[in-house]
Amino acid sequence: MFSCTAIEANKGFYLGAFAETPDSANTPSITVDGTELTASPVFYGYIQCYLEGVAINGATEQTHTAIEKGNYSVSYEYASDCVGLSTSEGISVNVTALSNNPLNEVLVIYPNPSNGTFYVDELNSNTSRIRITDMLGCTIKQLQVSSEKAQLDISDAPSGVYFISVMTDKRISTYKLLKN
Repeated sequence: MFSCTAIEANKGFYLGAFAETPDSANTPSITVDGTELTASPVFYGYIQCYLEGVAINGATEQTHTAIEKGNYSVSYEYASDCVGLSTSEGISVNVTALSNNPLNEVLVIYPNPSNGTFYVDELNSNTSRIRITDMLGCTIKQLQVSSEKAQLDISDAPSGVYFISVMTDKRISTYKLLKN
């Protein structure tokens, strides 16, 4: 594919240059699974996720964990002399699983607040995925658990509010963690 790269001065006869990236990006779309947003198709340029049309700081990956309800969109962009920017249609996300005990699920997380070590009890005995994200939706830690208890250590993360998402084959539940 030819790019619209500028002709280099004093280089003689010049027909064009091949570029590693096309001149325009595919138009992305977003799917939602619980609180996880996924942009598709897979993209290797610059990705930016937006909430209500405002760029979300740090949300520059293929997936993003929504921490508040609203209208989300994503843009794909290549960095070249001919900038190709494509933005998805917005998708409304209603994050209802952010309560302390969604759907009366029996899941115990303690101590909360903590200095960084948390315990999760009453997990599904089948394999569960656990992901901890910060307020920007960036993943801090992720693990697979196949027992009814798990120990989570985020002591190396700064103090603040984090979210723990427990994902099973039937649902995703998200809880707030406070790290002192």
